[in-house]
Order: sequence, then structure tokens, then C-alpha cells
Amino acid sequence: MTSPDTGLVTLTNGRLRVVVQPGLGAGLTQMAVWHDGHWQPLMRPLQGRARDPEQMACGVLMPWSNRLYGGGFRWRDRAVIIEPLRPGDRMPLHGHAWLAPWQVVADTPEELVLTHRFQSPSGFDYAGQVRYRLEDTTLRVELSVEHRGTSPLPYGLGLHPWFVRDLDTVVAFRSTGRWEPDAGQAPRRFRQLDGRRPLSFDTARPLPPELIDHAYTGWNGTAEIRWPARGLALRMRANAPAPYLVVYSPPPQAYRPDFVCLEPVTHLNDAHRAADPFAQGLVELLRNERLQWGVTLEAFGV
Repeated sequence: MTSPDTGLVTLTNGRLRVVVQPGLGAGLTQMAVWHDGHWQPLMRPLQGRARDPEQMACGVLMPWSNRLYGGGFRWRDRAVIIEPLRPGDRMPLHGHAWLAPWQVVADTPEELVLTHRFQSPSGFDYAGQVRYRLEDTTLRVELSVEHRGTSPLPYGLGLHPWFVRDLDTVVAFRSTGRWEPDAGQAPRRFRQLDGRRPLSFDTARPLPPELIDHAYTGWNGTAEIRWPARGLALRMRANAPAPYLVVYSPPPQAYRPDFVCLEPVTHLNDAHRAADPFAQGLVELLRNERLQWGVTLEAFGV
């Protein structure tokens, strides 16, 4: 149901509820589950419309995720220059789609389909689509991007949820290593993980007090976040190969963070400038070729 006053679209089946803002990146402003007699938020909720995508509960990442260091890259001996897309950003972040208005093309109480058309002098020329569908307590998110440009370019997709972070929140996912971040340049130091703490989440554990801002590799496509005091959990599954999970967990020293980001993505941070971009998940699309990918988010009681 679309609200003419706010421009927000609400999907609900009585057990799960999501609110979508088509006018800003087709992102979610809310995701909640009916549990223990009332609606409980799974993602950081926003009342009303967002003015910036980082206020959202969840964003769509297209045609790349994370940062483009160096303001662009070379592809087939051609310079692809991408300027920062927001005032104050030092480099392009998360693609164009999360900042753009999307159009609703199909709308039912339990399903919403949106499209977006983008063209720029950089050569990125594409048609994007996102489909949200509710099934019991599961939200299915299906993304696709079709290249319309004359010269081939690399593409990637991702999802950027801001999950609710309570005092007792625990996280679990399997991975084989992670890239160590650097504030000013792309991560270039890799650390192998053996499943033991403090760096690994192979077994469920609370979030540590220090900052986590890492791309975990060798991810098996499944992650869980649990809220024991509320008797709730959420299982996230990528429905196609996506061996990268970006985790952002702010340190609580200066303030109490109310979110943790577990971002499933199809390619590694800064893969565009890697020696072998394809080995790090990028997919080259020719004119009229399409990349499709999706994620399921299932809420359940514990």
C-alpha cells in the first residue's frame, strides 16, 4: 500500500512488514516481524522518509558495492572516471542506485517491483530492477542489472542492511579470511582465519568492542543475527555464489551504536583495480547482458 503523503510503500502479510522508499534508492525504512504479541524491528527503523541513504534500514547496492578508490579504474585500456556522488564523500561509494529515484511497476500487498534507468559519461548505462516479496516470515530480495552501454563494463550487486543491535546481540557466519581496512586506501592486507576468536564468527558470539569494518571472504552465503532477550533471530542467505560479506560494527566507546551491518555482496572491495577483477567477483557485461542475484531474510523465534 502506497501512502500518498509520504511516498512510502508498505508490504505486509500480518507476520512480516517492510516499508520501502522508492524515491531514494528503493531502500527499506523498516523491517519488522510480528512476535510475542507486537511488531518487533529487525532492522534499524526510521519513522517517515529518509533524506540520506545512510538513514535507511536497508539499501540496494548497484552497479558496485563499497568504495571506488582512486576515483575510478581502467577497463580494457579505457579510463572509467567516477566522481564522488555525494557532497563530502572522498570517493564514490556503493554505486549510483542507492541515491536515485526508482519507479514502481508492480505493487501488491505482499510484493513490490521497482525499476531504475541510469546513464552517465563514465559508460555506466544500465537498467536495474529490484523485487521485494514476502513469504510468511521471509523477505525475498531479487536484484538484476542489465547493461545498455556500447562498451563492456564490470558489474556487481549487494545489499546493505542496518540490523538492530541490542546489548545482547550475537552474530554467526563462516568465513576463511578477511581483508584488513585502511582509512585512506583500498585494503591490501589479508588475514587468514581458522575459526577461533577473536576475529572469527564461525560460532555465535557478541560483537567485540573495537571497530569492525572488514570484507570477510570464503563466506558460505549464510549468516545469522540473534537477539536472545527478545527471543528472535534472523537468517540471511545469498541464493547464488557471493563469497563476500562486509561487516561494519561501530565501536561503542563514544556512543551506544544501535545497528550492525552485515552486507552480502558479489565482489570484493576495490575489485575493479585488482590484478584479476574476475577472481574477486566482478562480472563483465556486454550490451543487453544481465546480472541477477538475490538474498532471503528469514525471521524466526529462538
